[in-house]
Amino acid sequence: MERRIVTAPAAEIRKLARVMLTDNWFKMVIGFFIVYILGTVASVILNEKFYYLKSIEFLDQVMTYKVGYGGRIYELFIMGPLSYGLSLFVLFFLRNSQIKYADIFEGFSHFFKTFSLALLMSIKVMLWSCLLFVPGIIAAFRYSQAYFIMVEHPEYSAYRCIKESCNLMRDNKWKLFCLRFSFIGWAILLSLPYAYYKTTYDIGGFDGVIIQLLLLSLTVALDAYRKVSEGIFYEMVTGHIEVVSIKREVYENYGNDTINNIETNNGSDEVNGKDDEI
Repeated sequence: MERRIVTAPAAEIRKLARVMLTDNWFKMVIGFFIVYILGTVASVILNEKFYYLKSIEFLDQVMTYKVGYGGRIYELFIMGPLSYGLSLFVLFFLRNSQIKYADIFEGFSHFFKTFSLALLMSIKVMLWSCLLFVPGIIAAFRYSQAYFIMVEHPEYSAYRCIKESCNLMRDNKWKLFCLRFSFIGWAILLSLPYAYYKTTYDIGGFDGVIIQLLLLSLTVALDAYRKVSEGIFYEMVTGHIEVVSIKREVYENYGNDTINNIETNNGSDEVNGKDDEI
């Protein structure tokens, strides 16, 4: 696959993501809620249903706690198809300005291949992590584009998707790290209200459920914002779009399949008469 070095700053990638999400926030959050329910919520429920008790001795006292295994087994089989479906969901949205919820479940139609990809990536990251913690993180960034690649090239094997991802991420790992790290402020900000209410008020009962659902909605919205930004990063690294600065007019005219009035790297030469497909 053709590889491009991403030069756009994280702020511009996030700006383009916000442009894409204009008038689509609610629909995207619903899609990510579906993924959250199928993944996290189902895993938590299974861990509560299937667990074993483990005891440890601490300060001459024996403490017993539950160790759930049902959710972990579930995640092993569900992670690949859901990750593939979410990548397809985001990529279809970016390229067509349309939201198709059925895409979230498309990974189950390619279960063996998506499961193999998730398993192979997990094994590779785990083996690199056995050396040191940092090599494991670097490996995770190298393999980060594998699901997008499988979406775009369903004929590729799991091994080839990982190999192509390694190629795409050469000289781009730091840029993706900066993009992901740029969301940490929002994550901290969203955690403050919950921490405040938990320490100040009793958030049990119906009021507690409402507060937690509200905060969960904001967290899911942040996940959608981050994933769309990473989808744009993939489009940049594969050369589908080249965006460094977006003019204000885009906010008013966006919603079609193309982006108009995009400035070039020097910030002065405009691209006229040409649409860069998303």
